[in-house]
Amino acid sequence: MTDFKPGELVDITIEHAIVAEAKPDVLAVNLPGTKPGEITGFITINPTRAGVTVARVAPADWPPRHGDMWRDNDNLLWFVSLRESGHEFPRLETVFTPADARQVDRFASYEAGRLLAQRGPMTLVHREHPDSAESGE
Repeated sequence: MTDFKPGELVDITIEHAIVAEAKPDVLAVNLPGTKPGEITGFITINPTRAGVTVARVAPADWPPRHGDMWRDNDNLLWFVSLRESGHEFPRLETVFTPADARQVDRFASYEAGRLLAQRGPMTLVHREHPDSAESGE
């Protein structure tokens, strides 16, 4: 780590921070740890202050679950399903498939992060079992 000195100008990025509470002029943000679901701190940010940028990475309903329906930024509907991939070490992966194949590559299934980056923001339309975690069906 570089030794910082008082008076230096810096830009700070906090990846994968989770909004805990939101008001018009303040965001309460949980700081992520190194393990999944771990929280190591808490800060507040005024997102309306000049020079502050807060960019949405994924909606609160993320990650997608098997059986979900989502809409992309062009209002195209997408279905979420599980697909087996890999030959020697098969695994299940969650993929998005377009409801209207005329709008995109009709044979394509998109990994969640790729679709979010290319066609986001995404909005959850329907979740079959909203109160339970994915069952791995």
